[in-house]
Amino acid sequence: MFSITTDVKTCKAPLSRSAIAKPPTDYKKRQHTLKILWAVDGYQFAGGGYGFSIHRLKMKEALIAAGVKICFDQEEDFDIAVHIVRPDRFKPVQGKRNLLFTPCEMTAPTVPLSARPDILVVPCTHNKDVFSKYYPGLTIEVCPEGVDSDLFPFYPKFPVKIQ
Repeated sequence: MFSITTDVKTCKAPLSRSAIAKPPTDYKKRQHTLKILWAVDGYQFAGGGYGFSIHRLKMKEALIAAGVKICFDQEEDFDIAVHIVRPDRFKPVQGKRNLLFTPCEMTAPTVPLSARPDILVVPCTHNKDVFSKYYPGLTIEVCPEGVDSDLFPFYPKFPVKIQ
């Protein structure tokens, strides 16, 4: 599902149960299996950390389903370090490529970047515009989170009359 040159750059489909359940059909054809360092700072299932924790768990499931190798030790050889944290908690791995995925939505970077990542991934174009304004030249990609329609089906709030 994710590779540095394709899916992180495009990331057009939101994660859903169907995306997690079956990996893309081309993953077996890849000559190099992407290996990432899972550089997250733990999980918290209450309060403000709940959303980040669910995001991390679902992202990890999707990456594993896509055939991406995940390591947890900075001493191992890996292609890119993936950080899913608030911008002020980002600590890059020196000498390696670092991707920061921050689901924070903001009107101004009230939580400034503690360091500059190689790639910043945000959940909406609004965030891309905000970060672009304050951090010119930073590579910023949008990956919409989406909604799992199996868990949250659409129901009209009132009957619709078609004339």
